[in-house]
Amino acid sequence: MMRNSLAAALAAMTLAAGSGVGPVLAQSAPVPAGHQPSDQAEQIARRYVSAYSEADWDTMSALMSDDFVFADRTSPELGGQEFDKEGTLAMFRQYETQGRIVGLFLDFPRVFSSNGVVVFSGHVNALSRTSDPDYGIRWRAEQVLILTVRDGQVVRHDDFANYAAPVISRERLEADQ
Repeated sequence: MMRNSLAAALAAMTLAAGSGVGPVLAQSAPVPAGHQPSDQAEQIARRYVSAYSEADWDTMSALMSDDFVFADRTSPELGGQEFDKEGTLAMFRQYETQGRIVGLFLDFPRVFSSNGVVVFSGHVNALSRTSDPDYGIRWRAEQVLILTVRDGQVVRHDDFANYAAPVISRERLEADQ
């Protein structure tokens, strides 16, 4: 049944395109400043991602469901493992401490939400302290983050980062970092 519906939709699009009247496909645009998320799932997901970006694990914890799951199948260190809520928070806190993380500074200009799944696409811009108090290391990579929101809480967090081709640079730290 699903296959027939999809075939019918594709046939209709093909006929419409041939007649010069058809769907307009556009690239996704950055979300404008002041954008109001279209649904509750997106609002919750944006709060969660903001906390993630700032390494605010307590705020993230409050937004996670009890049956929360985290996975990053692209990470060479994690090897496809899935983590529950407590395991995820422990891992993030350890990453912050051992990596001397100032913040992740997530930059996600493309966001869409559908049926409780919110997809963020852009870059992670992690900044870590070094032994030099004036300079840090910036680790920038493409990233897609997918959150599943149900009943007002994040139930699943999937990270996909381009670990194969990050841009790593030395950066002067601001006085407040």
